[in-house]
Amino acid sequence: KMQIGEIIITPDKVIVPFKKEVKLIQPKEWLAIDINESNVTGVSSGGDWFIIDTSEVKRIRHVYFEKRRKIQSGIKTGKRRKELLQKYGRREKNRVKDILHKVSKTIVDFAKVRECGIILEDLRGIRKRIDYGRVLNRRLHSWSFRKLQTYIEYKAKLNGIPVVYVNPKGSSSHCPICGEK
Repeated sequence: KMQIGEIIITPDKVIVPFKKEVKLIQPKEWLAIDINESNVTGVSSGGDWFIIDTSEVKRIRHVYFEKRRKIQSGIKTGKRRKELLQKYGRREKNRVKDILHKVSKTIVDFAKVRECGIILEDLRGIRKRIDYGRVLNRRLHSWSFRKLQTYIEYKAKLNGIPVVYVNPKGSSSHCPICGEK
């Protein structure tokens, strides 16, 4: 059952929100997702696993950073500078968004076929704790982990797949099977 909400019209787009009633499945197993800077790793409690390469996002972010840097050093002020920065900013955002949507769809499809619930790390506040110098800070602050988690969560919920967030402490340093470091 789907309900359409209030339609919002802006100068550049029309937004049609909807609500869909979905029954969450009772998962047969769980799929733990680890979102890293250059890949996403998933391991199910049934022993299935995957690694999705997301290094293209990192590369795109770097390429557009360099383009913006060049524009900013070449054109000091004016309308042309603003237009170019907006154009490349939009392009970067759209390319990254496209990749993240495809990755999240792959993950949700994997979980749907195996009737898995999805476990994600609760990484809130991670950016406040990061201070490793200018270059590494820029890299880590452009990491799109939260956007990917949001896409995974909403696509999973639309498919009736439960999503749970857990404390990430020790989750990458301990074996999920035997618990050893």
